[in-house]
Formats: sequence, structure tokens, C-alpha cells
Amino acid sequence: MTHIARQSAEAIVMASETHPEELDEQEAESSGAESDAEKHDFSFIAMDDVWKVLQYRDKFFGENYPFDIDGDSIRPALELSEGGRLYRFLLACSRLKSFSRQQRYEWARGFATLSAFSLKQGMPEAALVRIFDANSDDRKSYYTTDLRQALEILGDDLHAFFVNKSECQKIHPSGDASLDIVGIYPFLDGASGTIAILGQCAARETEWPSKRFEGSPATLSTYFTLTSTPQHVTFIPLSFRLSTGGWVDASKVTGTLVIDRGRMLSLSLRSKSLTQIIDSEWFKKFEAAINITVA
Repeated sequence: MTHIARQSAEAIVMASETHPEELDEQEAESSGAESDAEKHDFSFIAMDDVWKVLQYRDKFFGENYPFDIDGDSIRPALELSEGGRLYRFLLACSRLKSFSRQQRYEWARGFATLSAFSLKQGMPEAALVRIFDANSDDRKSYYTTDLRQALEILGDDLHAFFVNKSECQKIHPSGDASLDIVGIYPFLDGASGTIAILGQCAARETEWPSKRFEGSPATLSTYFTLTSTPQHVTFIPLSFRLSTGGWVDASKVTGTLVIDRGRMLSLSLRSKSLTQIIDSEWFKKFEAAINITVA
């Protein structure tokens, strides 16, 4: 996409399978079909709503928005800030189905890494944040790849009142119990209870609301008894916002704390060590691939 005028963007909205608020995640393709009067009226209203959302994003993200809106046109920014580069990655993660299978796998892993990084910025400095996903480095080096052992270690880290080892041993050794991110403050007093966050990464375009209850404290209650309930968080790469800044649909964000694109950027950009992400091999590989894709 090099340049889209507001008038020509109407065809994208009508042909799109996604919500209008995700216009800047669409390929610039025209359907070429003529609309009847009713369809045209709908598309005009939808386009007006879309443009308000894009203008909101332009104002809210500022220099970290990787697009330039000039009047009734939008185009990719010529230069990107570090935040703009992160935004572009999250944008790609919200449209993973548009890319190859290998890219989807690698970028989903990168999304988990960025989710853990952003969570770390919102927790006490001494807090430990790890990725519990079965294919993560943390599972291999800390929790172990055997889920039965990993859950026992997790229970100890959570300062559980009771770890039900017999139940842990009943489950299949592979998998991650639908838990992706763990953030824990390591109290060293030997008592039960701690500051803890359990997170789920949902790098999906439309199905993410159904995943927001996975890996919640309630689903893990079979394995250990906690004296305090950890906060449950769901990370999504979408900007799930209206032009007012409110949620597109508040019923989709219940039962969990949703960290969407804007919140993830806000947290990540607080860090003084953002180079951990920007200079990592996986992020460099992403940028090389995406530059070829959009060239």
C-alpha cells in the first residue's frame, strides 16, 4: 500500500472480512463491483466511521503511528520511530492469516516475547516475567518441557498454599495448560501468596475473545490452591478501539484485563532497554521480511 484516498478506500471496507476499524490492516485492493444505493449508503457511513478511527489513531499514537494522514488520504510514513516499528509488528500480528505459515509461527512467538516484555514494564522492578508456552526458551531452561513438572514449579513460584502433585502427574507431559505468560514477584518469606499475573497471548484477528478465559486462575485450580487470586491478562495485537478511545465492544473484554495494541506500546516504550526487542534477531528478521512484502 503506497497511498489510499478516502474515496477509493470505500471499496476496501465493502470487500473486507474484518471490522472497519482495522482498515489500515487491509491490502489496497478494489473490488471493482458496482454497489446499489443501499450498499453505497452503508459503505459511506462505514467509511466515515473508519476515517474517524484512523484520525483517532493518528492523534493518539502520534509519532508512533506508522502512517501519515493528510486530509482525505493515508500513506505509510517515510520514517518510523521505534514505537512505529513496534506498531508495524503488532499490525502484522493482527493479520497473520495474510502471511506464510512459517511467518505466522515466528511472528506469533515474537508476539509472546513482546507481550512478556511489555508486562515486565508494568510490574515491580524485581518481578520475574517468563513465557510458559510449550515452545518457549523459558520452558526449556526453567520450567522444563514436561508440563507435569512445569506446573509443580509454577505452583511453587506462585507461593501456592498447596500444590496437588498427584493431579499434575495425571496430565499429558506436553502442552502448556493454555497459559502463555507468567509474571511473579518473588517474595522470599516462605509464606503463601504473592503478586502474580497470568497471561494469554491471542494473536488472532477475530477469534481472540474466545481465548480470553484460557490460562485463568480458575482453570489451574486443579493443580494448586492459591490464597490470593492472580490477575489474568489477555494480550491482543489489535487496536480494539472506537474513535472515542473506548472499546469497540465492551462485552468482549470482560473476565480479563485486555492489553491491546495501544496499551502494549505504552508499556513497552516505558522501558530503557527497548533494544532487547528492536535489536533481537527475530525482530530484524521480521523487518527484513515485511520490507520485502510491502516493497
